[in-house]
Amino acid sequence: MRANASLRNCLLLIIIVLGTFSVFVWKPAYLGFCSGNTIVVPDDYTFISWAVGNAADGDTVLVKSGVYNESEIFVDKSVTIIGEDMDDTVIDGGGTSQSILQITADNVVVENLTLRNTDVSSAAPAIRLSDAVNSTITKNVLKNLGHGVELMRSNFSSISKNVIYNATEGIRIRDNSCNNTIIGNTIENSSIGMQIADLSSQYNSIYHNNFVDNLNKIPPFTSPNYFDNGYPSGGNYWSDNPEVDDLCSGAYQNETGSDGILDNGYPYLSSDRYPFSYPLSEVEVTAGGSVWSLQISTNSTLTDHFLNESAKSINFTIQSDTPSNGSFRIHVPRGLLRCDSLSEWKVLATFLDGTTAELSYWSDDDSENTYLCFTYSQTDISQIQIKGTILVNEFSANILIVIFVLATATVIVHRKIVKRGKAKSFKIF
Repeated sequence: MRANASLRNCLLLIIIVLGTFSVFVWKPAYLGFCSGNTIVVPDDYTFISWAVGNAADGDTVLVKSGVYNESEIFVDKSVTIIGEDMDDTVIDGGGTSQSILQITADNVVVENLTLRNTDVSSAAPAIRLSDAVNSTITKNVLKNLGHGVELMRSNFSSISKNVIYNATEGIRIRDNSCNNTIIGNTIENSSIGMQIADLSSQYNSIYHNNFVDNLNKIPPFTSPNYFDNGYPSGGNYWSDNPEVDDLCSGAYQNETGSDGILDNGYPYLSSDRYPFSYPLSEVEVTAGGSVWSLQISTNSTLTDHFLNESAKSINFTIQSDTPSNGSFRIHVPRGLLRCDSLSEWKVLATFLDGTTAELSYWSDDDSENTYLCFTYSQTDISQIQIKGTILVNEFSANILIVIFVLATATVIVHRKIVKRGKAKSFKIF
């Protein structure tokens, strides 16, 4: 009996290790449980508003590709509204003077849609969050609008990875909306990129966004809101930034080496201390069962990228028709690819004639990412290879080895216990 109990204890230890492995290594791209039903538009309901009206908390409304002429869709339940294809799944407001999506519930997700055409003269938003908490607006295209996204008395929500253009105001925050995150959006060709309309809207984090060719400079803000994520993570890209020098690095921009961040901040908004020299973009690679996002700030055109697992490298194909020097800054998640020391990274350039050379680079890191920045002659280089030493799959393999060793040890110990009849003197727990 004692031998069986000891075996069970050993097996329990293996299960614990395996469970830890599955949570931290075999992490899927999206964590969480799908607790509700899926309603398909137009299969189940002709209109999105009908689908939302008949949904329950936790349901998903999947909108198939097509153009839906709807507005004033009231979302008063905790649902996910997701488009089949961002470019081809369109909700057209038809010049409405009201919002297209009016969100009043908590924990709402809106993803992968194109929303267009509200009444510009009435500043009607594509999406209005009103008294909402913990909602997510991500990976949408919003165009030809009064406001792109408006937050009104809404807190702890995320506005990320959206493209907003041709709007009166790209994002408007008002009426005591606090602790929201505005990350990774591009706001372009609008009258005002962003407006925080009152002093009671505070502690919002706004960084890694592109503000491009907006008519008016962003209004000054006196309430505590944060337009950078500290150093070395950085702030935002501003196309109207008159600063052009990028010779220094460090939290005080007084160290030698270009880091892809402008040395003198953003003069029109002192709360962005670390504006990027060039626009930000994001690419994704898959490894270790997860999708990993890498942020890049560069003046080169990226035409292709891939992860080479055997070489432990991320490769980029670049293209430029201008003779200017290229600048390339990348944020590499440490969970994907890393080195024990910053000096172990390698940046290799492949030239048009097929030869290769190693480039010098600036580097820094924090708990989440490694940051690399380097320069090159754009017209001479066709490919860039960024090499680390530890890939996520290697970590997975090491865990598997540990599990195998534990399992083998369990069998050996159990056999010895049975053979020698010493079960009562052996106890793990």
